[in-house]
Amino acid sequence: MQHRIMQLLTIVVVAILALVPLTSGAMLGQAATTQTSTATSSSSADISQVTNTNLMAVSADVSSSSSDSSSSNSSSTTSSSATTSSSTTSTASSSTASSSTSSSTTDTSSSDGTIPASGTIGTVKWTIDSDGALTLSGGTFDYLKTNESPWAAYSTSITSIKITDTITVTTAPNYAYLFANLTNLTSITGLSNLSMSDVTSMRRMFYNDTSLTSVDFGQTDFSKVTTTAGMFDGCTALTSIGDSDSWKIGSVTDMSRMFAGCTALTTVGTKNWDVSAVTTMDSMFLNCSSLTTVAVGAWKTTALTNSRYQFSGCKELTTLDVSSWNMSKVTNLANMFAQCAKLATIDVSSWDTSSVTNMQYLFANCTAVTTLDVSGWDTADVTSLANTFQNCSSLTKLPVSNWDISSVTSLAYTFSGCSKVTSISADSWDTSKVASLDHTFFRCTALTTAPVADWQTSQVTVLDDLFANDTALTSLNLTGTSWNTAKVTSMKEMLMSCTGLETLNLSTWDTSKVKAMDNVFSSMSALTTLNLSSWNTAAATTYADVFTGDSKLQHLTLGTDFTFHDSTSMNLNTPSTTAPYNGTWQKGSSGDTYSAATLMTTYDGSTMAGTYNWAKRIYTVTVDYVNGDGETIAPSETISGTADETYETTAKSIDGYTLSSTPDNATGTYTEDAITVTYVYSGNLFFNSTPATLDFGSHPLSATTEIYSAAVPSDEPLQVQNNGNLNSTWTLTAELGTVGFVGENTGKKLDATLYYQNGSTQTTLAPGVAATVHSQTTTSHAGVNISETWSSDSGLLLKVPSGAAELDTYKGTISWQLNNTVANN
Repeated sequence: MQHRIMQLLTIVVVAILALVPLTSGAMLGQAATTQTSTATSSSSADISQVTNTNLMAVSADVSSSSSDSSSSNSSSTTSSSATTSSSTTSTASSSTASSSTSSSTTDTSSSDGTIPASGTIGTVKWTIDSDGALTLSGGTFDYLKTNESPWAAYSTSITSIKITDTITVTTAPNYAYLFANLTNLTSITGLSNLSMSDVTSMRRMFYNDTSLTSVDFGQTDFSKVTTTAGMFDGCTALTSIGDSDSWKIGSVTDMSRMFAGCTALTTVGTKNWDVSAVTTMDSMFLNCSSLTTVAVGAWKTTALTNSRYQFSGCKELTTLDVSSWNMSKVTNLANMFAQCAKLATIDVSSWDTSSVTNMQYLFANCTAVTTLDVSGWDTADVTSLANTFQNCSSLTKLPVSNWDISSVTSLAYTFSGCSKVTSISADSWDTSKVASLDHTFFRCTALTTAPVADWQTSQVTVLDDLFANDTALTSLNLTGTSWNTAKVTSMKEMLMSCTGLETLNLSTWDTSKVKAMDNVFSSMSALTTLNLSSWNTAAATTYADVFTGDSKLQHLTLGTDFTFHDSTSMNLNTPSTTAPYNGTWQKGSSGDTYSAATLMTTYDGSTMAGTYNWAKRIYTVTVDYVNGDGETIAPSETISGTADETYETTAKSIDGYTLSSTPDNATGTYTEDAITVTYVYSGNLFFNSTPATLDFGSHPLSATTEIYSAAVPSDEPLQVQNNGNLNSTWTLTAELGTVGFVGENTGKKLDATLYYQNGSTQTTLAPGVAATVHSQTTTSHAGVNISETWSSDSGLLLKVPSGAAELDTYKGTISWQLNNTVANN
């Protein structure tokens, strides 16, 4: 069963018949124009760190005398050394000078150091028995050695001291080093007989008595003493100094290192001490590692100028009240609370720090402190904040936004190890004088943003480990105009193990003076994009593992001055070979490709500067053009691109075909899987050739009925092509114009019959009535030449009856129409 679905094409042809007299022999012809109308259808690796076991240096002997024989022993009770405070030195020197007076009384002791031994100092008689017991009689010391115990020759032999009667002061009020360096001394009895009422110096009185466990003066009048510096320094076995709470020490100006290194001392009575004259407490309780409490809350510190190392290393100290201290004259707070690992609270909120110049290591290793209110501190004169908050690992906030650091030259390790701090409000800091940013934010593992976008870095020379191990950092702005790196010489491990950073733009940095850049970007395991377009690495002498562990780095911009030094030491990663990547680096998206090793050893900035990306595998998309039967109707095309790149295809204009539909995957992204885009077209039914005119010829008038056949130009046959589905049927109809044939001169209608002869079938073409003259089932898409079978007795014929015509040229219009039907399965 068939049904007609549409009328596809109508073509109008002018038909001409000329009739002439028989005798004239003239032949008339007429050309006409065909009229056609168409009906269409996109490790951490662990990093090296500074060992924090002993962060602070320990102050040296407070005496300036070079003849101090115990200076080497002093260092053994501490973990490192530092320069001597000037205030401490001057105090100690003056105390020494006041006691170094001549006397007619001489020391009659032997000097060979053997015991038993005996002697006299002033009127005090002494003996050392064979058991090492030193016994002192009553009397007065008229002369004492400077910076040395009178019994220094027997320092390792003396095991105990007994004072049998009162010893008073006359001309020798300086008891400095009196019992110092007696390393086997375990006990002192009768110390109450040693009158202290007129003594001016107790400097290092028991210094380095490493076996002495207790001292009890049994008296409270120390009113003339001006220095207790180093008094018990290095007494590592000392556990008690008796009832010291009521000591009258109102004249003391120097308490530096008074209890330094007393590692066994758990408590000391200081509650009622009058310290109003004290100017230096430098290292006073340094490394009192067993001290759990010390009562200093009521101390009046109006004269204090130096508190450096004061409580440093007091690892067992759990409470400390310094909230009411007057710090207005203090210039040095370096290491004051360093390594006070069990202090949970340090109230310093009301401190006047306007005179302070040094705050380095101030709170270093205070790992239990949870809050520090330093928001009101005046830091205008501070020159060093190195290690100030280092390893304050329990702090969550640091209120330092109001700090004036315009005089600071070092921020080395300032916030290093503050592992719970999420943000630091230091955006507005004036860092114009800072020379070192060494480890400034090292191991701030909770820090999500760094307040450094507007920091002035024109004086900075060191950037080592600046943000190393800041694993929570997700963004970092270091391209502001204030980030001037022209003086930087070292940036080792600067961003090592910043595992949260994905993109990093350092395109404005001047690195022309950098000599050390080992591991600068190593173990940045999330980093994908790095811009180093302005980097000059020519001066670098150490550059190992710059990119080690950057396994995701796939977009690297290098400039004209960058060099790998023809070496693979920087260890640029090998790109992934997992689809869509092919394991090489490529300049841009279509440039040359290189292995990681080749890129490092051949890179020449003068010709190769640009952005290098992981090269992607090339994938293709095939575009097919087919008809409804799946037959190819135009050559296939192939386009190519890299994975995840967008592709776009377009339909072709193909003669004889109309696009049916655009495929869903006409646009998309290239993938590892083969992609075929198929455009399907509907075939058209059309005249691929039509005659402009059909000429029935010029004939003499005849007295009989004549039949004339239409002549078709050989180069303009009537030809039909059906590109539609195979097995579809199409028909051709012809229609004579409504007026038939009309004489050009007479205007009269020719009474003739136009018909189409197809084999034995004759179809009359009445004016204005379309009639089917040809029908065909499509078996191929080749053209069908309708007119090639026309002859004198087939095809289009015109029958003119006798007497129907006059001398004239007759014209008529014939319209051809194509209609298509399809098989209905």
